[in-house]
Amino acid sequence: AHDIPVGAIIIDSPWETGYNTLKFDPALYPDAQGMINYFHSKNVKVMTWITCIIDTEVQPYYSYAAAQNYFMRQSPIGGATSLDWWKGNGSLIDLYNPDAVAWWKGMMDSTLALGIDGWKCDGIDYSVALEQFFYSPSQGIITRESYSDKYYRLFHDYTREKLGNDRVNTARPVDNYGFDIGGSFASFAPVDINWAGWVG
Repeated sequence: AHDIPVGAIIIDSPWETGYNTLKFDPALYPDAQGMINYFHSKNVKVMTWITCIIDTEVQPYYSYAAAQNYFMRQSPIGGATSLDWWKGNGSLIDLYNPDAVAWWKGMMDSTLALGIDGWKCDGIDYSVALEQFFYSPSQGIITRESYSDKYYRLFHDYTREKLGNDRVNTARPVDNYGFDIGGSFASFAPVDINWAGWVG
């Protein structure tokens, strides 16, 4: 009404059938494709929220991934370990495991097929450090910075591979969650791919 241009919208959580199934909840969005097409007809880009964690209650996804050894751990001993986060209790995807990544990409495909323009990649990756999830069953000991790099580049690279180089993600550039740290310890998305950074 006031001629304020709208370039893009973010469909924030909750939009999925569960965290993170990568499927629109039909109760909330009965015609996700129609909605996205409508925004595109108005020249408005559409981004969807995401993290790289699956909640324990999201079945059968969680049980399948746990059985396949697709989750990060706090130690090399035992099975999948979970953490409490702001959307429940779940486990981080082992982004160093090619089979886990291939499975995750397959899940991404259902959303990418709708023609979204990018993702809001939220900062669950910092939980690698806060919860001491430094062990990848496929890679061994890793760093939080390395995990973050894997997370953001996966969504950037695969989305562009599937839909073209006009797709972009938004993510935190830096955040220290109130701790007295800086530098690489406070970095999130890599500078070279985070052209729409957001801080909150």
